[in-house]
Amino acid sequence: MIKGERKPGPDAELSHILRVQPRPSLDPLSPDLSDSANSPLHKEFNVAVREAGRSRAHYLHHFSFKTLHFLLTEALQLLGRGQRPPQCRQVFRGVQGLRFRPAGPGATVRLGGFASASLQNVAAQQFGEDTFFGIWTCLGAPIKGYSFFPGEEEVLIPPFETFQVINASRPAQGPARIYLRALGKRSTYNCEYIKDKQCKSGPCRLDNSAVGQGPLSAVWSLLLLLWFLVGEAFPESPGLL
Repeated sequence: MIKGERKPGPDAELSHILRVQPRPSLDPLSPDLSDSANSPLHKEFNVAVREAGRSRAHYLHHFSFKTLHFLLTEALQLLGRGQRPPQCRQVFRGVQGLRFRPAGPGATVRLGGFASASLQNVAAQQFGEDTFFGIWTCLGAPIKGYSFFPGEEEVLIPPFETFQVINASRPAQGPARIYLRALGKRSTYNCEYIKDKQCKSGPCRLDNSAVGQGPLSAVWSLLLLLWFLVGEAFPESPGLL
């Protein structure tokens, strides 16, 4: 590093990695493989996330994506911390082939997995209009800078953000429409695996040092986020729990 040169942050390191390292056609992170019938990782992952909250035992013994879930969550938190001041934003989400039975106004809900949304109403409609969401999110992170489709103005919403139903309609004809406003967050089994392994013999103290917060950790978390974005990995992510 040149004297006086500013040390690059995770975003700069990530951009450099993507710029200088071409990927072969059979790279598992390539668009052709990440969102194809031969590699349905994102679908399996979101199904597992929906089922993980069934019970503590189910989470500990049957949820096989603990590390993946953590790193993807970490990537979104890193992007969120880069916003000064923290921002809430209105986004839109279209779903094809599913018409949700909306809960009444005032109900508290969560999305069933890592859910893709767009800052643009029109862009969201392209993914489906059987159910259409208008969402005011405070934990969703803008990922335009890491998406292969920056024009979609994509925002990724984590599964632990909670929302209040503001309005909902399900007409006999036409799309169901659900409008949500951010309430906060809820994570039933936060770091439960670490607690189970390390905290049986005494008090458990969990902080960022337990999982790593250095630049390398940040870069890998952001790279993992990019992996899931390649080839529009989330248009079929689940709706309301």
